[in-house]
Amino acid sequence: MLAQRLRHCIHFIAHQHDVTGQGVGLYWGIRGAAICWAPLMGALVWWWLGPDSLLYLAFGFGCAGAAIFYGWVGHSDRAPATSVAEVQGTLDA
Repeated sequence: MLAQRLRHCIHFIAHQHDVTGQGVGLYWGIRGAAICWAPLMGALVWWWLGPDSLLYLAFGFGCAGAAIFYGWVGHSDRAPATSVAEVQGTLDA
């Protein structure tokens, strides 16, 4: 969610194509630097605590991430007021 917002900010701030390309490169560079530590930490946990602990730790981080995501997004079970079939378009003359 945060990464998507960062991509949108880079896209909307930079209107020129070359500046947009630099912004996208910056985003992927920051993302790559942030994510590259995950396999190294996983290898360290595997070596230090064993594969079972790594599995439980990954499960815990996954559950925490899902809880944060659903808490942040908050979703509603209500249906939209109108369906796509009811909306008049330019082709429905």
